[in-house]
Formats: sequence, structure tokens, C-alpha cells
Amino acid sequence: MNPKAPTGERWRWPSTGIDPDQLAQAVLGVPSLYETETPPICYPGTPLNPNLVTLASGILSKQLNAIGTHTHLQDDGAGGWEKTPGEGGFDGLQTMESEAIWMTASILGGTPQTIDGNFCPGGTEANLQGMWLGREWLRKHMATGDQIGVDKKVVVFTTSLVHYSVIKAAEILGLGYHKWQNCSDCGVNHIFKGPEDGSGVNFVPMNSKGEMDPEALESAILEKYRQGFRRFMMVPTAGTTALGSVDPINLISQAMDHVRSRHSDALMYMHVDASFGGFTIPFLNPEHGMGFDTNSPNLMSMALDADKMGHMPYPAGIFLCRKNLQSYIARDVHYVRGHQDDTVSGSRSALAPMLAWYYYQTIGIDGHTEYVQKCIDLREELALMISARFPQEQVDFFPCSPWTNFLPLEIKLKNGKIPEDLIENGHLSPYHLRDDCFPSNPHDVSSCPRSVYKICIMPHHTLSHLERFVSDLATTFAEHG
Repeated sequence: MNPKAPTGERWRWPSTGIDPDQLAQAVLGVPSLYETETPPICYPGTPLNPNLVTLASGILSKQLNAIGTHTHLQDDGAGGWEKTPGEGGFDGLQTMESEAIWMTASILGGTPQTIDGNFCPGGTEANLQGMWLGREWLRKHMATGDQIGVDKKVVVFTTSLVHYSVIKAAEILGLGYHKWQNCSDCGVNHIFKGPEDGSGVNFVPMNSKGEMDPEALESAILEKYRQGFRRFMMVPTAGTTALGSVDPINLISQAMDHVRSRHSDALMYMHVDASFGGFTIPFLNPEHGMGFDTNSPNLMSMALDADKMGHMPYPAGIFLCRKNLQSYIARDVHYVRGHQDDTVSGSRSALAPMLAWYYYQTIGIDGHTEYVQKCIDLREELALMISARFPQEQVDFFPCSPWTNFLPLEIKLKNGKIPEDLIENGHLSPYHLRDDCFPSNPHDVSSCPRSVYKICIMPHHTLSHLERFVSDLATTFAEHG
């Protein structure tokens, strides 16, 4: 790329400029997974609609800043509502982002009068923002005289299938340090350890489908209450990365109510990680019970990720919460019009919210439902192909949600897992397969795990892609099975 500097010196900022055409060739020559002849299976994201690519260039040239949250409303004095002012010069962007947020919220039982939110750099940050808000809400609702000992600590309840970002957020927020240890029985790094005092992230048992057990959750909260804890944060997942499983949000909400009926001083907050399922479940199952309507009144905030099943370019996280909750994390910023910022990012890209505003209105709910349903139909086709080709002792199916486009498999080679060189360089190289862990006894979170290979079916896949995968898997078994 740079003829004036040896390869080992490219990290240095050159003292004089280099030919821009040569550099542009290098930039545009960076390969993409979506430019290959066989797009990868089991990889979130999808090739962008050409119209979005064209619009993205024009949006970037405008140098727009989405700083702040633009969904806050105030009484206009005439019986209606109007948005509070934001940073000057970006009014059009702010209107589009707020409308894109409310469009997303509308499929989850929300309205402009009930939901606030913003786009952000990915589901990881949306989880951090939701848990940050939850921590502050729990702190500020605690009775002043009770803040002694462990009752000041926060216990976070989730399952072992939780996305790593939830544990990372807990550590960033000072809720405890966590680590994984090797199991003395199987040697796998699956034993989870939280803070010694019992605070921080705690795993709740699951059922055979990888869904949080509401009764076990209720028992766990009551036990922590008995130990002296009073502040609890529930973080269920709607679309786990291992199985695509969906924790029963409405039943979790009922469990919280049961505890509260016995102990009125137990403070509880629910943040849902719907980074994957947020753009599939509401479209395939309108009675999902995971939204901001009356079915789950304890749900306070949610993370979604529009760069997975939401058509958007990376990064495109979405944070949603109930109205005015962001006041708990707002910071005064005197040089910003509106004088507040209540996001993690501060300055934010305009790309995702403006493209979402355009595209979601272009395709409509019907168009996106068709988009998701295509993935589910292909998943069922793949399941039939695998069942017809492989006996259960070679390839077995884990239970999977009918509302997320994952097909979780147990691939049983003689020597255990698929060798890495086959995934990287051999027959299976186009598929980006990675294995996750699922407890052999889902009700015992420390039980030795089974390996799960998650097949994520995206809209750019076709039957020919799936047929090739099945054929390559058969070749792998013939050579290594």
C-alpha cells in the first residue's frame, strides 16, 4: 500500500502525504464476507439494500451529530405534546431519530407518550445503558435509612446463556467482578464465579429449551432477600446467542410481583436484552408478551440491535425505556442546547437512525415480517435436510424458538468438536461456525456442558447455500466422524 515505508513501519503516521488514489484502492479493496460467492452461514448481519448504501454517502457528508435523546415530550399548553429542544442545527435528524425510535417501540407496545430511547453503537452499549439506568433507579428508590450492609448491593439475575456484554456492563458499573473457571470434571471453562458476597451477576436455572425458569427466579430472589439483599435487577434475554431461546418475560414479571407482594421493600428492575429477537419475535408472534404493554408492567428498558435482523449497517444498537426514566442518568451539559445528555455515547452517528427512518417506512411491517419469515422457512428446510442425511447419533437438534432464526445443533464427531482447521480452512470454512455451551442439566447451571453449534439463517441465504452446508458436513463426517 505504501511504497515509501516498509511493511513494519506502516503503523507510523507518514511525514508527507501518500497518493490518495492508491490509498483509496486499499480502502475499497478491503474484502467483505458479503462479497464472497457463498455468503457465510451463522453470521449476523446481511448485505445492505443498495438504496441504503446510496443514502449513507449523502448522510455522512452532512456531518450530523445525534447527541442527546430526542424522544422527550413536554406539554405544549394546548392539550398536546411537543418534543423538548435538542442541540441546535440538527432538528431534521432529531425528528427522524425520534420517529424511528417510536416506530420500533410501536411493535413492542410503546407509544410516543410512553417510550423514550436512542440509537447507539450496538446492543452492547444498549445493555450498558439499560443496566446503568437500572442501577441508578435502584439506588434512588432505596429508603435512606436502610442503606447499610449488603442491602446497598445489587443482585443481577440472568441465565448462563446471557450475552457477555451483560456481565461486562455489570463490571463497568461496579456491581461486582466475575470470572470463569475450568471444571475439574470436564476441563471446560464453564464454572462461573461472581462476587464472594453473593451480589453481582447470578445465574438462574433454565428449562430444557434454555429459557429462564420463573419459579427458580422467584426462589432465588427470596433467598437473596433472606440474606439481606434488597435491590434486584432482572436481565432476561429475548434471543440468546447460543440457542435463540426466549426467556418468558411476562412470567418473570409475575414472579417479581409475587416477591413484591411478600416483601414491599424489595426493589426490582427489569432490563431485557432483545438484541437479536427484538427484530424477529414481535413480527412472528404478536402475542409475545415481551413489550412495554400491560402484559409485562415490570419491564423498564430494552436493548435491540438493528445491525443483525434490522437491515441496518454496523453499528446500530437501539435503547428503549419507559418515559422519563432517562432522567436518572441525565447529565447537565451547559454548552448543549437542552442542557442535558442522557446517553452513554454523547455524540452519536446519524447514519443508523436516518437510514432506519427511511427503510422501515419503505418496507412496512408486512415487508419485514416477510423478511423474517423467509429465514424461518429456510431454517425448517435445513432441519429437514439434516434429519434426512444424518442419524441422531451424528447430528442432534437442540430445542429452538419458533420466533428466532437459529437452528442449534449438537454435532457429534468421534473426537468431539469440529476441528478448528476444518472451520477455518477445510470443508466448513465458509460457515463461521462457533460452538457455545449449554448445561447438560439446564436446572444445574454448573453442570458440564454440551457443545452447541448455532446455525443462523439470514435472508441472503438460499437453498443452494444450505445444500452445500449439508454436503460439506457429510464430507466432514466421512473424513473425521
